[in-house]
Amino acid sequence: YGIAAAIAIFSLMMYTSENLDTSISTSLAQVETISLPDGSEVIINADSELSYNQKTWEENRFIALKGEAFFKVKKGSQFTVETQYGNVKVLGTSFNVFARENNLRVICESGQVKVSTKKKATILTPNQSISIINGNHPNSEKVNKKESRSNWVSGIFLYDKAALDEVIKDLERQLNVDIKISSNLTKQKYTGSFDSKDKTTALSEVLWPLGLKYTEENNTITVTE
Repeated sequence: YGIAAAIAIFSLMMYTSENLDTSISTSLAQVETISLPDGSEVIINADSELSYNQKTWEENRFIALKGEAFFKVKKGSQFTVETQYGNVKVLGTSFNVFARENNLRVICESGQVKVSTKKKATILTPNQSISIINGNHPNSEKVNKKESRSNWVSGIFLYDKAALDEVIKDLERQLNVDIKISSNLTKQKYTGSFDSKDKTTALSEVLWPLGLKYTEENNTITVTE
């Protein structure tokens, strides 16, 4: 019965998100900050889309998210963030949601959030995170606040043994560039950070430690050994 109920709730949420009257989209290298009808603040990362129903917010507190956003929820407010990979229910908190390419990552900064998929639900408390890949719902993990993905709101992107391919995609989104790199090079793991405020510095921070070089022509970055 529990699994059936979870599936029903999940289906209802996805149905509700089909008729939302307000949508905010960000392009590459664009970050947008908005206020929700309840006064909560959302910082929307580059190449992302957030939608909700302004007219019926009090009755339908659902937000549809594609991409990544950081939420600062007004005390006492409740709503659910829907992604195609799972949902996040909040109770007066701050948290980050990353939903791209079959991967849902949620980091709780304060308060509590409930992360749900069709199969399972997990409660996150401050400095806990969960990464759901291809529907696999593992246990949550503790996160060092200084190493949190949520630091992107200040322009800093942090990685610990991340696939270089993942880092390259973040660089492309944040810098609005097209990066050409062979697949054998993207198999490397990267530990470090980059600051998205400066393109040259960001590229050097990622590529130099790995012994990689790059050339730039127009908006295309070509990476070589």
